[in-house]
Amino acid sequence: MSDVVSHPAHYGGESNPYEAIKIIEAHKLGFCLGNAIKYILRAGKKPGSSSADDLRKAEWYVNREQREKGKVFLYVLEIEGSGAAGQQPTLLFDDAALALAYVEKIEAPWGGRWKRDVLEFNDCFSWTWEGTREEDRWASMSIIKTEVWTS
Repeated sequence: MSDVVSHPAHYGGESNPYEAIKIIEAHKLGFCLGNAIKYILRAGKKPGSSSADDLRKAEWYVNREQREKGKVFLYVLEIEGSGAAGQQPTLLFDDAALALAYVEKIEAPWGGRWKRDVLEFNDCFSWTWEGTREEDRWASMSIIKTEVWTS
């Protein structure tokens, strides 16, 4: 590979101990912070790119990192249906495994069982009720991953 590809001068060059990639890897920075560092270190050095543009790009990545760190996911357990199966409260969990463990402990005093559906996507799960009584013939239960912002 040429230096233009593997160690461009605007990122510090191969012989520079402070080359952007070396700093990013040494500090185990993720995508957003790594890109912010890259744009800060190259500001005003890459032909055709202004310092102001590079610093705006760095700021954009820092802001994105802050937004990502402020995310919290909650898992909403909802049971809908007829009869006793549909008279359950909506519950919130901060961990998918806790929500699944709770579901496994749900006992049905009215008879029947929950059958887990095959489709699972992005930490979302669903079940259908196989009831034995007429009033419990339809019910569904789902755990849905929901994003909540903390800041």
